[in-house]
Amino acid sequence: MNVYKVTGVENRTSYHGGTFYHIFFKRDDGKSFLTHAYPTWQGKPIRNFSRWNNLINKYRAGEEVLITNIALKRDGMVDADSVFSYVRPPAPPSGSTGSPQVSPSQPPDPTCQRLV
Repeated sequence: MNVYKVTGVENRTSYHGGTFYHIFFKRDDGKSFLTHAYPTWQGKPIRNFSRWNNLINKYRAGEEVLITNIALKRDGMVDADSVFSYVRPPAPPSGSTGSPQVSPSQPPDPTCQRLV
């Protein structure tokens, strides 16, 4: 199962009027992909945009967005009609908060220089 990480979202102006989104992905093997997500086409809402809109909002909220089950149209392009699934990011190791914690009772490291 390939996992794709969302690496960017850009608003673009459509030549057909309105706006659309470029959504960039990186697969777990390092290869990059792109899709175009249109909220409307010629003034009519696009039915598949609700899936992409949710993904865009998660990414812009700062979440790490990982998906799977996407269809590829051609080299580097994701089919915008893909019905993808979200993958949960791996949890940090038990007891880890992601950043080193220093106990207040622990003396400072004498080899560290103080910045003034």
